[in-house]
Amino acid sequence: MAPLLADGERLEVARAAWYWPGDLVAFAAADGRLLIHRLLAFRPWSGGLAAVTRGDACPAPDAPVPLSHLIGRVIGRPDLTPPGARVRSLLAFLLLAVRRGRRTGLR
Repeated sequence: MAPLLADGERLEVARAAWYWPGDLVAFAAADGRLLIHRLLAFRPWSGGLAAVTRGDACPAPDAPVPLSHLIGRVIGRPDLTPPGARVRSLLAFLLLAVRRGRRTGLR
């Protein structure tokens, strides 16, 4: 999440009943690393739901994150989720969905 967050920066993370697009979420990556990326949306995946996440400076989204891998949401730092972040997150997800639809021939 550079430059917003520095590697090794300490943050408070708490579980939530529901996560909203624009939230910064902590999750266990497939390789075992702990990552904090912005939640864009949810999508069907492997018979359930998965989170669609992406680092703010990353050009592409992460691999689907099973909900069981979500550790929590970053709390106590309102500067990390500015007012427009939720709208930008939803728009980024819609753009991904449109691109995917065009590649697979869906209209």
